[in-house]
Amino acid sequence: MSATTKTAIALWLLIPWVTLIVAYHSQVHSEGGPRQAVPPSPSPHDVAKLCEDLKQIEVTPFKGEPVADPAYNALLTAGEDAIPCLIRKITDETRMKDPRQVPNYGTLAVGDTAFFVFTHIAKIDQPTYVQLLPPEVRKAYEGGQGMDGYFRYIDENNNRKKLQDAAVKWYEKKYGRSLP
Repeated sequence: MSATTKTAIALWLLIPWVTLIVAYHSQVHSEGGPRQAVPPSPSPHDVAKLCEDLKQIEVTPFKGEPVADPAYNALLTAGEDAIPCLIRKITDETRMKDPRQVPNYGTLAVGDTAFFVFTHIAKIDQPTYVQLLPPEVRKAYEGGQGMDGYFRYIDENNNRKKLQDAAVKWYEKKYGRSLP
């Protein structure tokens, strides 16, 4: 076999590999990474199950950093689909271990965790979420009481229901429809 024939065969074998590498490289750079399957939206049943598992959350983020908590991350993945069930859970007074990475209260209600997760998914981050609270609680929060003001408020009278009502009004305004 001549040198020219060997070179032609080598190129014939090499060209498909070079083409594949160039195509992959172009995809990575044009899309910011290799293509990944888009996860399907969770079914309403799945989302309801995630909300029932709120008490399983062991850690929530501090200032938005990622956490390795499957229950919390599943709700984040469900995204806006989880907002209605989280709003409905705000009145749940079942006690659970406080999952926040800040000085905490030892235990809090599942409804508090639902409210905090809801505000995170809805991007109503602290301190903006105090806008859902009555003026006197906002004033206490902004006046240095912080979360103490929230917890004093939430545990009085029928304030969990009032907070839930404010969240429902927020939902109706944002989405232009009633809470499903």
